[in-house]
Amino acid sequence: MGTFPKNRLWSLVILICMLLPGLVGLKDSARAGSIPYASPAAQFRASEDDAPADLSNRAALETYLDNFFADQMARYHLTGATFSLVKDGQLSFSKGYGFTTTARTHPISPEQTLFRVGSISKLFVATAIMQLAEQGKLNLQDDVNRYLPDFKLTNNFGRPVTIANLLTHTAGFEEQEIGIATRNPEDVLPLGEYLKRRLPALVEPPGQQESYTYSNHGYALAGHLVETITGKPFEDYVQTNILQPLDMRYSSFTTSQEQAASRATGYKYAWNSLQPLPFDYQQIAPAGALNASANDIAHFMLAQLQAGRYENKQILQPKTVQELQTRQYTHHPALNGITYGFDEYFHNGIRALYHEGNWPGFASLLLLIPDKQVGFFVSYNRDINMPREKLAQEFIDRYFPPATPVKPPAAIATRTEDVARFAGVYRSSRYNRTSLEKLFAVTVQGRVIANPDGTIMLPTDSQLYRPSHWVEIEPQLFRLVEGNAFSNEYLYFEQDGLGNVTNMFVGLNDYQKLDWYEQGFFQIMLAGGIALIFTLGPLVWAATNLKKGSQADKFKTKIPDTPHLLWRISLVYSILSLVFLSGLGITIVAYRDDFMYGVPVVLLPLLCLPLITTLLTPVLVAGTALAWKNRYWTAWGRLYYTLLTLTALVFVVFLLYWNLLGFHF
Repeated sequence: MGTFPKNRLWSLVILICMLLPGLVGLKDSARAGSIPYASPAAQFRASEDDAPADLSNRAALETYLDNFFADQMARYHLTGATFSLVKDGQLSFSKGYGFTTTARTHPISPEQTLFRVGSISKLFVATAIMQLAEQGKLNLQDDVNRYLPDFKLTNNFGRPVTIANLLTHTAGFEEQEIGIATRNPEDVLPLGEYLKRRLPALVEPPGQQESYTYSNHGYALAGHLVETITGKPFEDYVQTNILQPLDMRYSSFTTSQEQAASRATGYKYAWNSLQPLPFDYQQIAPAGALNASANDIAHFMLAQLQAGRYENKQILQPKTVQELQTRQYTHHPALNGITYGFDEYFHNGIRALYHEGNWPGFASLLLLIPDKQVGFFVSYNRDINMPREKLAQEFIDRYFPPATPVKPPAAIATRTEDVARFAGVYRSSRYNRTSLEKLFAVTVQGRVIANPDGTIMLPTDSQLYRPSHWVEIEPQLFRLVEGNAFSNEYLYFEQDGLGNVTNMFVGLNDYQKLDWYEQGFFQIMLAGGIALIFTLGPLVWAATNLKKGSQADKFKTKIPDTPHLLWRISLVYSILSLVFLSGLGITIVAYRDDFMYGVPVVLLPLLCLPLITTLLTPVLVAGTALAWKNRYWTAWGRLYYTLLTLTALVFVVFLLYWNLLGFHF
């Protein structure tokens, strides 16, 4: 859920390079930018003759959308899509496109067909929290621990995590993907029990600039607060207090056999074909488990646009809705911010509120333009972001173009030297620090390049997106001049007291500038070098023992027992380490999508191998000392043994850095 790297295949290639010995020649792999960079808003140039299309012309709207979805479904291998539009207090248009499955037997119905809307579910969590706030049952500035009777957040920063922090993703939780879902409904834990066992660590001080990290678990915890305060399961509370008043009759956070016939099947596109994904069950249900139809979501949009009212039902008071939709946090005044639930999107001079939703097999977008009393919802049964982003940009450009031509931004930097300090490799703050899941952080790195003309470029690793180019318009503040991705027109670089660049903020996304040793390229080269040295010993041993005439056997009879044993130990060490590195790489590539259901079983025995090799490392150190003291083997043999021992010590540090020494998951 939320924003993930746009090219998963390339991300997996990076992991292969880091973990599989021998695949160390991809010099540019760590340079690949998986950072979601900016919209083409600054590229749009309106002329005096441009006029907005008439959104009230239903026939023209339908023709536009029919053509748009026909093109997108063919271009991006989509099976089905659903769409709804609200305007001026009513459902203005809705339509289904395609079919629920590739069998093409059941057309998409905007009224009844259920899509997994992913993180759009968080808007219902925020609405529930705001209901309780206006009833006086909680205060948004309260310490979360006040409402947790069975467990408490461990916070070492001297600042409480507030409910407002949860709603604005500023609690400071690290990312955690492992085990957030299950394929078996019987394995779903009660929400409080799951959070008690699996709540991720707080790694940043709550409410600080560096603490913004999009967090599924933060919203799951907010959903649990609804349970502890009301005494009802979250799903039941939302059903009674939000879904039923809004007449969202087909939508639910729960799953049932009755719903199965109405659900669209999710697909992934691999090996030139669409492959169906089985229905699964979330442990963090409030953060992303809503199944909804387009028309039902339209009712929710109407309530948000009409000060909490839908028909004759009031789910929130007008003042509360205003508070919910007011910006609560931003990294910089020029950048997009976040409300209690919604992200901001500025385009053509208008302010939109939106939330994206992703789950394997599905991608959705809900977008509101409060000042225009307009909103739309779209969902596809394939997890791909480009179609919904393109729709949002085209829709606003078509119906709400800028009132005056957009002028190119005036640059204050004209040379490479002016922007050189911003160049480097950056990593998304949304990664895990404390478990083996940290390995996935290699796939959320991107490079900033300083150009000769004083602009900067952010490359992309996806064929769907173009590199983006930015000009500095104020010190450390850049504006987009070319490139396409969704919702960000400005980026800002944070500096420390010494003038060193520490962070890059692209909209709400926080990217931390990396030291040389943290960069993916260095880690890939380090892993490759370690694997190469571990390979040399077994190769030499194998070559020697395969010589004709069994010369190796004669040699063995002449060497003392101790050096013979030390050499055998080094071979065992090298082979176990190579098996671990290769096995880990293969497991991650083969089972990458399965980590959300828990650590693959095949990984458990592999994780035993570093424990064994680490125990053998002191033996290698002692063997090196004995070899030089007693002059075992040849000088070349002693040099290799020394090199192997030093590499083993580096390998221990490598394992600790990636949380691979032990069972950290």
